[in-house]
Amino acid sequence: MENEELETKIIDYQRFLFMSLIMSCYLYAGIVIQAYVYQQTAHIEYISILTLICLAAAGWFQMLIINLNKKK
Repeated sequence: MENEELETKIIDYQRFLFMSLIMSCYLYAGIVIQAYVYQQTAHIEYISILTLICLAAAGWFQMLIINLNKKK
């Protein structure tokens, strides 16, 4: 791959990583609000699973970034 193409992929993956981390923070805040403010635990399992999926996606994008940096 060209060096410029690798750079654009790395930048895109960094954006996806950042968005996944933001999404997991919002979902975690939703868990806290639902559990402590509203005193309801009806959907905490689903929100927890979505939070873990977002964190796993962030980890996957971080691994892609590391692999692309090694190719440079």
